[in-house]
Amino acid sequence: MAVLRSLLFNLALVLWTLCYGVVAVPLLFAPHATCAKVARFWNRSVIALLGFLVGLRYELRGLDTIP
Repeated sequence: MAVLRSLLFNLALVLWTLCYGVVAVPLLFAPHATCAKVARFWNRSVIALLGFLVGLRYELRGLDTIP
């Protein structure tokens, strides 16, 4: 079952990245803040895909120790 979910995630990741890349490439000429927002959205969408398809969850720890 884990192998099937992993393959499904990989397929979804490739398709999502290709579709999103077609839209995002022209935005590389936009200001830095816009590029950062586009990259952040892609990152969050991939994490959501991991959560939905694979069941992976993550937790940020140690934020209080960053100077």
